[in-house]
Amino acid sequence: MAVKSHHLDEALDDLAPLVGDGTVILSVLNGLTSEDTIAARFPQAHVLLCIALAMDARRDGERGVLWTQVGRLDFGEADNTDPSADVLRVQKALDRAGLAWTTPVDMRHAMWWKFMVNVGANQATALTRSGYGALRDPGGTRDLMLALIHEVLAVAAVEGVALDAEDVARWEQVLAGQPADGWTSMRQDVEAGRTTEVDLFGGTVVDLGRKHGIATPYNQAAAWALRGLTEAGARLTTPQR
Repeated sequence: MAVKSHHLDEALDDLAPLVGDGTVILSVLNGLTSEDTIAARFPQAHVLLCIALAMDARRDGERGVLWTQVGRLDFGEADNTDPSADVLRVQKALDRAGLAWTTPVDMRHAMWWKFMVNVGANQATALTRSGYGALRDPGGTRDLMLALIHEVLAVAAVEGVALDAEDVARWEQVLAGQPADGWTSMRQDVEAGRTTEVDLFGGTVVDLGRKHGIATPYNQAAAWALRGLTEAGARLTTPQR
């Protein structure tokens, strides 16, 4: 499954005739909930946890999609100390397709790490109309990213996921390899006037903060602002009577 979250239900309708007992499904959607949605729709299937990492694709008008890094899939069961037969099958399938992959031992931690990155980097660059370089350089965009990330660390802890400074440092290492003028997917969505994934990012952090009594002011403000950008874009494209 490789669609935006607001297209997931429609995509599952299209997929339904192809799903049987034991069908293995990978979801590369952002956020923490698509696997649960897919598993609820197809209880007969085996939905593995999955995230897509390290790609830098960008749509560029008539030139199509530009990229310098293909990226990889990290996938598996929640615990891959002893990979399951289906995980081994998918590893072989990806090898045959020439696609890079890893299978982390703790896949839930890996998913939360990607969530942390998305909440910080995607939202900060979308709001400031910046590239990856602004996340590395001292300034407002970087400060906003770190503030958003630290709220993720707070809610992750009470959700039983041990994200910490080492995970932030790992993101800094990945960020160092990104092109300075590259755009996150949310920055691209904002520029194109498309619906963003703010509900999956800041919206989820706010909901978890409310659930556990943790203040999440930076993600709340980001959610309001990004929803406002989507609403403004919709007004601009709606014919006036």
